[in-house]
Amino acid sequence: MKFLEERLENGEEWLVGKQMTIADIVVASFMDSQVWPKPLADLKASKTVSNLTSKVTSLPKIKQWIATRPVTDY
Repeated sequence: MKFLEERLENGEEWLVGKQMTIADIVVASFMDSQVWPKPLADLKASKTVSNLTSKVTSLPKIKQWIATRPVTDY
């Protein structure tokens, strides 16, 4: 988590390069999955990683997928 925070705190908008990559999607997916059923307080405490997660999950196509994806236990 420290590496991700440092990367984003240094003025980087995305984890790798100047545009969103699979790395951003993977981190956002992981963070989004930690919201329910048991949020991990130390993960959610990272404002930079939480902001990245919000940015990725609010993109129109990703937001649509989240809203319409099948409900599973995982």
